[in-house]
Amino acid sequence: MEPGKTVLIVDDTATNVSLLNAILKPQFKTKIATSGAKALSLARAKPGPDLILLDIMMPEIDGYEVCKTLKSSAATRDIPIIFVTALGEVKDETKGLNLGAVDYITKPFSPPVVLARVRTHLDLSDTRKKLSDSLQKTLLGSVRILTDLLAVSNPEAFSRALRLKSIVHDLAGRLGTKDAWKYEVAASLSQLGCMFLPPELMYKINNHLALSESELALYRTYPQRSCELLSNIPHLEESAEIIRRLKLFESVELFDFHGDKVVGNALLQGAIYFDEQLGQGQEPDEIIESMRPHFPAPMMNSLQQINAEAKDDAPAEVALRDLGEGMVLAEDLISDTGSVIVPKGATLTDTIVRKLKSGWSERLHDLIKIRQTMKD
Repeated sequence: MEPGKTVLIVDDTATNVSLLNAILKPQFKTKIATSGAKALSLARAKPGPDLILLDIMMPEIDGYEVCKTLKSSAATRDIPIIFVTALGEVKDETKGLNLGAVDYITKPFSPPVVLARVRTHLDLSDTRKKLSDSLQKTLLGSVRILTDLLAVSNPEAFSRALRLKSIVHDLAGRLGTKDAWKYEVAASLSQLGCMFLPPELMYKINNHLALSESELALYRTYPQRSCELLSNIPHLEESAEIIRRLKLFESVELFDFHGDKVVGNALLQGAIYFDEQLGQGQEPDEIIESMRPHFPAPMMNSLQQINAEAKDDAPAEVALRDLGEGMVLAEDLISDTGSVIVPKGATLTDTIVRKLKSGWSERLHDLIKIRQTMKD
């Protein structure tokens, strides 16, 4: 357990507060709240407590409601809560645990028990955080390797993935989407299956040429291929499933995402459809209006706002040496052979920036127009 941990003691009875404070003060920093409202305020403050000892029976806002509120917020849901109560019935303990509490301590207090429970759950919390950090680094490393592979093997598909990620990123941010990273990962890796498609088919797709029925059928297999590549990577299963469900070059009338609880499906499918129609020469406003009857209204309102802001965002010229990760291109980057290296609207990644600066194209114009920097 790391030193300097803070325990928030929540109880409306002064005697209980004094006793718990006396038990914990020699080993931990303590904060005191004598009401549910004050407990919520202190839990949300920065820095927040590392653990909360929470009385159940309090006036106005009881312990159950405090716990429920804290567990409903991303900022406070990971703080361990131990209920402190005289209630001993199983149903009371079950209710608290179902709300997200990690343990119970019953009155009257036993100092060794209080200290043991607090230490145990602080240690468990530390372990969870370390595992989460390690997992995040592993996932980020896996995603970066796969995106680099796509960038090298199929730059056009990689650029499409960047556009999709940018749209999903902005939409999820405006909508306050929970676990948005899963949907951004799905967007970033959705095009992996394109690596298995014939070059002549990808040429037709990238140049918006007409496809035969057999070519279209083959092209529509790439989401399944992408899913197969990701489904065996731990914690990417949900992103893989979102990709598998994608429909390509379908009529907008076939989509029905109203009331869809898996918002990631709507976000990525909407981004795919929007990008497809832009590639076919449709105007953004017309595409958005055609999508409105078939996608969630908040999502479409956000997409309209993003489009309006893009119109008002005048391009700026940036020297090749000053390009940075997160910049969004306002025009195609054309190679010395006349092919598109990175298309208009793509968000530059560290990999692309390094490749451009290292001479991906020797005669690339030194001044490059960018539209904006992707928002965090």
